[in-house]
Amino acid sequence: GSLRRAASINAEYMGEMPNVLFNMMYRFLKLPKKEIYTCVSTILLAMNPYEWLLYLVSEEMIALYKKHQDSGDLLKTPQPYAVSSRAYVRMVARKKPQSLLCCGISGAGKSECAKQLIRYLAKTSPMGEGMMNEDPEFIVNQIVQASIILEAWGNAKTTLNNNSSRFGKFVKLMYKSGKILGSWMETYLLEKSRVVFVV
Repeated sequence: GSLRRAASINAEYMGEMPNVLFNMMYRFLKLPKKEIYTCVSTILLAMNPYEWLLYLVSEEMIALYKKHQDSGDLLKTPQPYAVSSRAYVRMVARKKPQSLLCCGISGAGKSECAKQLIRYLAKTSPMGEGMMNEDPEFIVNQIVQASIILEAWGNAKTTLNNNSSRFGKFVKLMYKSGKILGSWMETYLLEKSRVVFVV
């Protein structure tokens, strides 16, 4: 019903915007360094390059976006760190929660993109009082380790992804007065039909 219509609307929308696909192809194939991100308004589009492009997620990139965030001149480039930076600034200025949504087909890179969004926020947010561990990587590692445990219980092989998660994840980073206090994760079993039972 409505899900089928939503999928066809999405396909129609992208089909009517060949410039978006051309832009993504150009940025990935023609630029001196492969770029996997582009934007449509405030929506970040990403493609899975099926290879590690470490220059896109380096400590130097985090420092660059943090420097601009601190100066009040946010970078508006297509990059997960720009999205996280904008969300943090809006959360603090408006005193309202912000949401970041990663969606796509199996193997699109949702989990990896979500890790980068969280990594930026964990590494650049001031630590709240009473944090048991003041290492910014601690929060990121906790979330990643929880994901690994979940994946041991039911990943599946699909045509696009040899290790496709069967769980949807809702990750909540908790803040007070702009300081990070911790994180919380809720999971949803997506496809019971792909879970294998061992007798």
